[in-house]
Amino acid sequence: MEDYLGLVYLFGLLWSVSLLFFTERYWTNRRSLFVIGMIPLGIILAFRYSGTDTYQYETLLWYSYLSGQPTGMEPGFDLLARWLTNLWGSPLAALRAIGVIFVGALTVFLWRSDPKERFFLLAFFIPVFFFQYGMNAIRAGLAVASLLLAWQSLRRNHWASAIAFGFLGPFFHLTILVPVTVLLFVESLRIGRRGWIIWVTIGLINAVLLLWHWDYVQAKLDFYFGNKLSTIHTVYSPQVPGMSRTAMALVLLIGLTTLPLSWGLKIFSWLTLGIPTLFFQILAYYSAWVGIRFVELMVVTLPLFTLRLLDLEHMSPFRTKSFFLALSIAAIIGSAFNYKNFVQDYNGRLTGSLTPFLPYRTVLHHQPCPPSYYFPWALPWKCPLLDLDNLGGVSQPIPR
Repeated sequence: MEDYLGLVYLFGLLWSVSLLFFTERYWTNRRSLFVIGMIPLGIILAFRYSGTDTYQYETLLWYSYLSGQPTGMEPGFDLLARWLTNLWGSPLAALRAIGVIFVGALTVFLWRSDPKERFFLLAFFIPVFFFQYGMNAIRAGLAVASLLLAWQSLRRNHWASAIAFGFLGPFFHLTILVPVTVLLFVESLRIGRRGWIIWVTIGLINAVLLLWHWDYVQAKLDFYFGNKLSTIHTVYSPQVPGMSRTAMALVLLIGLTTLPLSWGLKIFSWLTLGIPTLFFQILAYYSAWVGIRFVELMVVTLPLFTLRLLDLEHMSPFRTKSFFLALSIAAIIGSAFNYKNFVQDYNGRLTGSLTPFLPYRTVLHHQPCPPSYYFPWALPWKCPLLDLDNLGGVSQPIPR
């Protein structure tokens, strides 16, 4: 199957919104519908051969499988990916299994959700970020899924599971430390004068994790700020990389400002969320990928921050409609720009990817490089990125 127009992405968006509508309006046994409703989205991830970094991840896992060496990624992802590759004997199957795990984590979130959380996930997160985190930035996707489960536990005062999920996230992608830190700003308000305990704890955890992965952090900094990115700004926009995400953040901040909160809390929110977003947007001009990644994380964090703030203020639902309207507008902006980016990179003409989002392809169109049990007769020397004399290296940039 090849979808040249990207209708599968439109289907995913409409399916998610429809699932929200029917569960809230007509279906009493919501939990069973959540499990059934997430299956089509899981199928899209499980059978896809699309996603900008898909080929690079497959190549990386194939090298690791042949050489027995670590992937060089975060330890949580490395352990999971290598275990799945050894289990299936195929990087292709391992990568799809990771997508299924991502969908499973979101299904758990839905299973435990209240109406606010369902609206966030089905009307905002899935339409804007599901395909990005499920098909391309899969390490960040697992980290964000851990963040969502940690935040959900925090709202229910389940501190043990909140700490466990929150601690798990950085082992899939270190950048998740930024939204974790931002969300704990709200908890410092709850604790009051003893909030310094949180900040000391955050500082120590961040320092330990960064020192633990220091070689990896240095390698990523060299990658993001080195000469390799001299021409990559054109992937998202030739003038303003990441500006669509910043526009979403601005809409959400305006929605937050319309809420009946004290001006002190509104200013606190703008300083906590707006200044980092602006900084990361400026960073995107110097290193498009890392800047955009952080801006995206701030956009994901903004609704979580706001909803937690509403919890602490005990605000009734009918007084929060303006923010959910802003959430809907931001979702429309994000979805529209996602499709624009997919079209701009049609057949990989901007990124050079062998597995771009458009056209959407299934595993039936696997090339097959690297070889896998799907195509055991594939000849390794026909795969352009496999260097059989040096199984420890990859001739393209590592996945972001």
